[in-house]
Amino acid sequence: TAMAQLACMDVVGGLPAPPVRGNRGACDILEGALFAYAAGSGIAVVEAYDTLRPVTLLQSGHKGPLVTAVAWCPSCHSRDPTAGGPHLASGDANGEVVVWDVGCGGVTARLSDSFSLAAHQRERGHGDGTVLGLCWVGAARDLLAVLAAMSSLLVWETRNRRRVLLRLDLGSQPLTSLVADPLDCRRLAATSPC
Repeated sequence: TAMAQLACMDVVGGLPAPPVRGNRGACDILEGALFAYAAGSGIAVVEAYDTLRPVTLLQSGHKGPLVTAVAWCPSCHSRDPTAGGPHLASGDANGEVVVWDVGCGGVTARLSDSFSLAAHQRERGHGDGTVLGLCWVGAARDLLAVLAAMSSLLVWETRNRRRVLLRLDLGSQPLTSLVADPLDCRRLAATSPC
């Protein structure tokens, strides 16, 4: 019966820019309309209505070779990326986190302007700080939770003062991804392969 369910699915097209293994499957979809996925050191954004029509390729925000996490800001209600921009966060293998205005293709905030995740991770002997997960939290949706390698979590205020509000070491259990409770965005869940 699983095959019967797959037979009913429509294939809408192929992706215009190829992701690579190091991108860790980083992708997110905004309201069923805009699909963003990591492709090397950039992020491809495509419309996901009836076909996978390319919208934009976000580049030059990351200095690292691989984007490893992406997350749409859920308070973005416009499906039209040219109408003042939905916002998308992305993280890379070097610990950099960037917030993009997809409408203009520009960077609106950069975590390294207020905090060096890579330096924080090296101080604790946790490597370079690869970003494993991103999740928007809080009612105003201007707080971004960042899960880094070796189970480090921080909450970053992306607007106004752009400061890190919380830093936690979540222990020795390796965590691989981060999601917010859809009914209460103040609650987070992290997953582990164990």
